[in-house]
Amino acid sequence: VAALLAGVNPYSITFPNPYGSAAYYGPGMVVDGRLTFGFVYPPLSLFLSTVGQWVGGDVRYAQLGAMTLAAAFMATTRPGRLGGLAAGLYLFTPRNLFVLEQSWTEPFIVLFLAATVWCAVRTPRLTPYTFGLYLADQQYAVLALPLALLLTRPPMRLRGLWGFSLRAVVVAAVVTLPLALMDLTGFLRAV
Repeated sequence: VAALLAGVNPYSITFPNPYGSAAYYGPGMVVDGRLTFGFVYPPLSLFLSTVGQWVGGDVRYAQLGAMTLAAAFMATTRPGRLGGLAAGLYLFTPRNLFVLEQSWTEPFIVLFLAATVWCAVRTPRLTPYTFGLYLADQQYAVLALPLALLLTRPPMRLRGLWGFSLRAVVVAAVVTLPLALMDLTGFLRAV
């Protein structure tokens, strides 16, 4: 976030090894105590964290907001008690405090997953766009692309699946490419 706010591409930076040991990294990834790659997540997490830094002076405010919004989506997806119980369980899981303290980016992926499910139930026409944000948030989210089959409206047809997937991928690309293309080599190495 500091690099982005200073006008420096976060995929072009290096930073101190937070573990003090090179045991967690492959050969050549740590040189003189510094990691040789930049920010390790796609830009959406960085953009959201920057909002937290800007609003409250700490990136954790964005993660706390994401946790709160995710719980709201969980609670209101369907009428009844089950959604509220799911939201409460999510919010009061003790490990969430550790995730927040460490400023991990998982609250964002939970937010976009909860938003996607909420949209699939409540406003299906928005589902490809929230799913696209889900895909753009973490590298491993692309593994969920086959789940688009569950999100398309019945009757499931190949044409509908392609249209849904295309909209989701376009959203992910629009969010990711502007910053990634500024240093494509650094982006690919870090992410």
